[in-house]
Amino acid sequence: IAVSQNTKKDIVNQFNIDESKISVIYHGIVHPHSFVKKESLVDYPYVLYVGTRANNKNFNRFVRAFAALHKDYPEVKTICTYKPFTRDELELFNQLGIIDQMEHLMASEDEINILYQNALFFIFPSLYEGFGMPILEAMVNHCPVVLSNASCFPEIAQDAGVYFDPMEIDDIYNTMKR
Repeated sequence: IAVSQNTKKDIVNQFNIDESKISVIYHGIVHPHSFVKKESLVDYPYVLYVGTRANNKNFNRFVRAFAALHKDYPEVKTICTYKPFTRDELELFNQLGIIDQMEHLMASEDEINILYQNALFFIFPSLYEGFGMPILEAMVNHCPVVLSNASCFPEIAQDAGVYFDPMEIDDIYNTMKR
């Protein structure tokens, strides 16, 4: 069982397994019977980044694109969840002049849902994922998704997402601005 066609393709290529032996079963998510938007946890407009910030997550290119976006929209911040920022990340924010626009919040599952509900959009600049569960989390919370056109993202979000080339900072910026 694979969680996406993209993962199935990887299994076939890496382990030389006959593709007819692999079934794709997509992840699901609990959808509330009635959607009730909750009041924001913050009082400013923001882009939401959820999860780790390892190299394959392409966080540094996103940050550089956000620095350009900040020049056009100085009131917009980025909220990141998961672990606190590293010293290197803080140095990068400082170099780009956006240290005050980058916020970290340790958020519970309920708080993350509220963050999705009130974000301008959820950004997912990753270079590779097996599935991309945050896409579904954003969608179930009525949050627009802005995604890299890599990996399984076009397969999962289909025409419900707005896509950019994850290697091109200008494309990330232009897509966020749009």
